Amino acid sequence: MDGFHSLWSKPYMAGKQAEEYWMQDYEVLTMILSALMWRKHNGGIRLCADAEARVFIEKLGLAHIWNLGIEEITVPEAVPEKVFWAAGKLYSLKKMQMPAVMVDLDLIIWKDIRNIIKDTDICAIHREGIFPDVYPGKEFFHMKQEYRFDPDWSFEVLPVNTCMLYIADEAFKNYYVDSSITFMENCLETEENLCGTAASCDVRREAGKADIIFFSRFGTDREPGYLHTFMGL
Repeated sequence: MDGFHSLWSKPYMAGKQAEEYWMQDYEVLTMILSALMWRKHNGGIRLCADAEARVFIEKLGLAHIWNLGIEEITVPEAVPEKVFWAAGKLYSLKKMQMPAVMVDLDLIIWKDIRNIIKDTDICAIHREGIFPDVYPGKEFFHMKQEYRFDPDWSFEVLPVNTCMLYIADEAFKNYYVDSSITFMENCLETEENLCGTAASCDVRREAGKADIIFFSRFGTDREPGYLHTFMGL
């Protein structure tokens, strides 16, 4: 099973007095271990990175860690990194062919999970509660006048954490990514950190969070799989 990491430099550089992108040593070591453990137990892994992050990785001599290579991503300037600080994950996911697994840089998967996820449409880590300071309602957001939330979206279902996200279907992935990017492009927020990242299926929080509402909108009633349940965590 192919996996991929996403590394977008702009949020890290915001507010830092540095001319080049950099990471703390412990961040680099965790990222390496994440990639190597995925390769050991689950298959190949790719790094999706913007130009600045790629230069950093290559300067350290680490490009070989991702045995499927490095895919360069570009996040449009119009996407404010202070609001959508994990938008890079969406633009990485957009480039990847499904089925595949998106793995956060600081997530280390120590076991073979291929038999767990192979029979699911989507698999993530776990459900999360709806907390207003993390998942504000749609009335919180300042949107362009012409933007409309899809009336078929539900804002009552619980979101799921996607520090690991498996999607089987390419068409669903495209719907998920395109809907999230459209939301970002129409959001007028520029400074407020919405405690999120940009992949929220229910648009309750802009961040690596997938929600079953996209499944109901896409015509399936199947419940996502949760890795912590399958593995007894």
